[in-house]
Amino acid sequence: MRRSPAALAMALSAALGWMSGCTSGFDRNDQIVNSLRILGVSAHVDDPSGMGIDWSDADVGDTIHLKALVANPGGLATVTVTWLACLPITGQTQPCTDEAYLREPANIIPLSSDPTSGVLLLGTGVDVDYQVPDAVNPLLQMQLANADAHVNAQCALYRQIPVLVIAQDDSNGAVFAAVRNLRLSPWKTIAQHPENPNYAYYVRNQNPTITAFNLSPTGLGACDGQPLATPCKTYADCGAGGTCGDDNFCAGGGGVFPDGPQTVCVATGQPQSYYTCGLDGPQIADPGDPPNVPEQPNVTWYMTAGSLSSFAPPANGSGGSVASRTFTGFTRGPGPFTIYGVVRDNRDGQNWVAQDFQ
Repeated sequence: MRRSPAALAMALSAALGWMSGCTSGFDRNDQIVNSLRILGVSAHVDDPSGMGIDWSDADVGDTIHLKALVANPGGLATVTVTWLACLPITGQTQPCTDEAYLREPANIIPLSSDPTSGVLLLGTGVDVDYQVPDAVNPLLQMQLANADAHVNAQCALYRQIPVLVIAQDDSNGAVFAAVRNLRLSPWKTIAQHPENPNYAYYVRNQNPTITAFNLSPTGLGACDGQPLATPCKTYADCGAGGTCGDDNFCAGGGGVFPDGPQTVCVATGQPQSYYTCGLDGPQIADPGDPPNVPEQPNVTWYMTAGSLSSFAPPANGSGGSVASRTFTGFTRGPGPFTIYGVVRDNRDGQNWVAQDFQ
């Protein structure tokens, strides 16, 4: 459902200038999922250019498609997903980061009816649309002015809004919540002023792409094994009667997963690189040099059933190498189960693959 941005505009105008992010709980190390969980939240920005780029940060006027990866291994039929933007207000407790509030996250929802709380209701459902209001533009322009005045600000032309997602089982009151940052950037103004060297060092972020999901790679330095799912852009890619899922893999294509300890991996597209700035400005040798820091895509693996053997880095999903996107030592249990691989680029971009197996 879409919520008019008018209510958000006033609160954003007051709060966004000095907003700080919230700590995400997605990286919990309980990878066997046996109850209602939120495993990931992604932001996908409309690309009117038609180039098909999956942007993750947005400017004024952009429509953001927010999606939650909700694991529901028990097949609960009465799950409600609520989206809140949590805006800090001077002198008040921030519900997104306050442990007392987060012990009972459902109690935060009624605060959205109080305009003084800084809690805003974005919508309900596994995915929602949100259009960035015009009122945010002056604040994003302040970022550009800061870059003109301070060389150490030229690499960080963005603002972050903490978004709280709450999944509730209406039948028994079970609740799970998670927080992620939504990134806004004045990318349109940056594109319109290529002559300004102070705007040349922010790289607009894209979501990481997943190009393969395979079983039994030949080594931890490659993801070249047996496909567990087929990448897709349209239903036609999945054959007659096939379905291209929200994760851009053919749904239901996992088939039968083998017994015994297995190794699974994901391959990602070429990661972006970005600039870092110090007190002396962008940390590169000469103006015009390409971005100096590559992203380090990492994956967190989750399974709804089975067992995990012990593992050690880099084969546990931490870091940026291909090996880090490989998980070893998973043994299936009896009956159907689901594997989730959630890829993050550490710049507020996320994507995932989710496949059911017999």
